[in-house]
Parts: sequence; structure tokens; C-alpha cells
Amino acid sequence: MLDETTVRAPSGDRVTASQLLKQPAVRLRELVADGRIPRFETDHGTAALDVESVETIVKYSGYLRRQETDVARSLREEGRRIPSGFPFHRVPGLSTEAVQRLSQIKPDTLGQALRIPGMTPAAVAVLGAYVGRLSSDRL
Repeated sequence: MLDETTVRAPSGDRVTASQLLKQPAVRLRELVADGRIPRFETDHGTAALDVESVETIVKYSGYLRRQETDVARSLREEGRRIPSGFPFHRVPGLSTEAVQRLSQIKPDTLGQALRIPGMTPAAVAVLGAYVGRLSSDRL
């Protein structure tokens, strides 16, 4: 409903209520109170919770979408195989400690590499980029 309701922004432009609500200073309760959003219905017992929940969802929807994308990518990457005999020492950007740990433990997947004590998500991301490009000519 907020995506379909058009309201006037302080600038005078007409935007959807959800776009206006994404501005930090704008509160859903105020939009409802001043009549700019006329059809917003809530249960009387949980009205405050409903309004605040909807406002939070709208304001943070972009962050939530990005996080869902990151989680999906992480799940895909977690099972990605690291070829046996992979030359960890030839991956630029890995610290000496990361190379030593990877060479010693020899993880089978990026998920296993991430669970090695002392391995950072950034190091595993770098490793993942190079595992994807693996060819003896490029490394």
C-alpha cells in the first residue's frame, strides 16, 4: 500500500509514501496522523508496534535485500571446491599467516577455509577469486 500511495514531499515533488518514508526524518506515524496516508489500518491493541514495524521494514528494505543477497552468495561460495594441491603461496593479498594455515590444513572448500581459526572473510574472498581463475598459466 505504501508503494502505491503518492504523497507530496517537503520539496513539493510527488513520490510514493515508501520513498518518502525512507528519509531519516520522516515518520510513518506522522504521515498517518496528518492524513497523507489515509488508508493505513492497524489493530488497536498493537497499533504502535505495527506502525513501527512497517516503518523499520520500509526504511531498511535496501539493507535487508543486500544482506539477503550476501547470504545467498555466501551459501553458494561455501561449497565451492578448492583444487587439491592449490598453490596458496601464489595468491597475492594473502598474509603469510593465512598462507601457512591454508597450506597446513588444506581445506577442500571455501567454507572449510573460512572456519580455519585466524582466517578472515577478506582472505577467503581473495582466495575465492583466485580459485575461480585457477589455471597453471595464470597463477
